[in-house]
Amino acid sequence: MGKTLKVEMTMNVSEGRIVNVTISGDFFAYPSETLEELELEIRGKTVEEALKIIDDYEGRVKLVGASLQDVKQLIQQAGREKPDRKSPA
Repeated sequence: MGKTLKVEMTMNVSEGRIVNVTISGDFFAYPSETLEELELEIRGKTVEEALKIIDDYEGRVKLVGASLQDVKQLIQQAGREKPDRKSPA
């Protein structure tokens, strides 16, 4: 990881699904709106489903200062923390 990357994620315990996710940090995404689209697409999904969706974004978005692999690692870490509260990774 080259620059700062942060994933804040809230999960629903009983359903095991991502309620909200925000990906931010000191990096650039091209095209910039693609990151917001990714956040919207993984809401309501399980962590495993979210990881597959992130894989689908390979080639659709270019990150400078971070990688989609970095995002996947932080999603996995946040998913292992206590659900139903913000999990900064």
